[in-house]
Amino acid sequence: MAYKEDIDLEILAHCSNDELGALVTLLQKEASMTERLSSDAMYIKYNPNHIRYWKKIAEEIQLFGGNSFMNIIRGEGVLYKEICHDVAEKLQVSYSPHESTVQLEARIVLTLFEQAMNSMNEEERVQCMKTLSQDTNSQGTILGRTALQGGIHTNTIPPYQIYNIIAGAIGKQVLGQGIIFMGSVALTRVIGTLAGPIGWTLASLWAILDIASPAYRITIPAVAFIASFRQRIYMQQELDKDSSL
Repeated sequence: MAYKEDIDLEILAHCSNDELGALVTLLQKEASMTERLSSDAMYIKYNPNHIRYWKKIAEEIQLFGGNSFMNIIRGEGVLYKEICHDVAEKLQVSYSPHESTVQLEARIVLTLFEQAMNSMNEEERVQCMKTLSQDTNSQGTILGRTALQGGIHTNTIPPYQIYNIIAGAIGKQVLGQGIIFMGSVALTRVIGTLAGPIGWTLASLWAILDIASPAYRITIPAVAFIASFRQRIYMQQELDKDSSL
């Protein structure tokens, strides 16, 4: 097997070791019997300097995104965008096949966030929205897809906050450790609030998906993590650009 050149996974080359470490931990924990990364020479030599072997991490993600038998025939896994399509379908996310990978990631993250919010009681939703500086009057306590998408499109909710909430909550539930980048103490509290509902949503989802393939316990969190990393990097690039003017 070999890494398949993938423009959508090249973002991993710009990730921090902590970010890549979350993906490594995910692979080792959820695929302890089948992952090959731990025995790879590059991993053994450079771990925990994960950036030195980011393509190996990307390769492992590609392999879990494809059918095992087909991987053997192809000699490689599948492109990340195909993984996003597959995850979107499993989560019943409405999307267009012509959308960019960034748009697909956004739809997936929005769906997970919406499911988490729907799992919360009114008090939890109010607290979450207060922390995100949202209007929590009569209609502000009910957050549906239209309201959430409208908030993001008008920059009422900074996109990176939503990405970090999802990545952080999934990290806490799946890996036993929070994942938060460019966040704050307030945002950490929201992650703590959402960790339970998101965990319940994923546990219920995986109970169904595992019948078909345990790989979804890897690909769903991996997409959420990578989407968060991508937004963090894009944001940092914009900040660097502004500071240089």
